[in-house]
Amino acid sequence: MLISCGNKNEEAKTSEIKKSKQSFLTYREVSKKLVDIDIDTISNFKKLQNISEKINCGGEIAVIKIETKNTTYRIQPLMFCTDIFDYKLREIIYINPDSIIVNYKLSYPITDLKMILKKHLSNSENDENYPKQNEQRLISINVDSKKPIEVTKNLLLEVISNVNELNYKNNFSFMFEDKGIVRVINE
Repeated sequence: MLISCGNKNEEAKTSEIKKSKQSFLTYREVSKKLVDIDIDTISNFKKLQNISEKINCGGEIAVIKIETKNTTYRIQPLMFCTDIFDYKLREIIYINPDSIIVNYKLSYPITDLKMILKKHLSNSENDENYPKQNEQRLISINVDSKKPIEVTKNLLLEVISNVNELNYKNNFSFMFEDKGIVRVINE
């Protein structure tokens, strides 16, 4: 009588579910190396931002990795080292754990996130507070450095979940900022 246990192990391995992957990559030089940062290894948003900036300004590209039970997400935040980046206020929505700012003047509770993302990403109504069809779309994330990284992770996952529900396929970029909105003063 011969008994083979090897097949049972192989069957168990093949029955494991592979994680899906979703990436949010932005403008980049193809020649630059991507460096993954596991969000769970960082203590807060400020440290995540500092590490990302150090990598990006050092000639590589930081990519934030978030693991869930079923999916691995990779987010490349748009960062500015020495380059000047030109954008209009309507091209950015500022998302915090409890609020959203649109076009510097409109404030919404985080419970309106899906509605705001829909307007920001598609702007089918041609609302002047959101990007025009040919303009870039930026999602700025900001979390108080006193809060644990879980707050940042949950906020990013909430944004991603809403974007996926909206089935939005066009390009947009994430930004990680702690400086808030920069006012332009016309003299």
